[in-house]
Amino acid sequence: MSILFTILTILIFDNYSLLIAFSGVLGSLVVLVYSKNSYITLVRRIKRLYPLISDIAKNLLLKLQKLKYLHIKVNNIIETKSTTLNNFSLFIFSYVSAKIRASRQE
Repeated sequence: MSILFTILTILIFDNYSLLIAFSGVLGSLVVLVYSKNSYITLVRRIKRLYPLISDIAKNLLLKLQKLKYLHIKVNNIIETKSTTLNNFSLFIFSYVSAKIRASRQE
């Protein structure tokens, strides 16, 4: 912004070097005030967003804990149950594996 201010001053006051130097200082001052104002605005917005972001983080942590609990529960159920294949399952498995082998040989 100060560079733009200086370039405009050079275009307007081409022959007056003192005005050009003064406009550079004035442009820097304007940018300093503008950036300070934008910094304050940014800090205020972040302070308003902090509760929302913290709520989102807490909800994500709770969901992760629930998923971890569910994963542990499913693993415990799988470990305690004995897995046995009945005859129908064996028939389906052998039929599918035979079809796969036949398609590979072609």
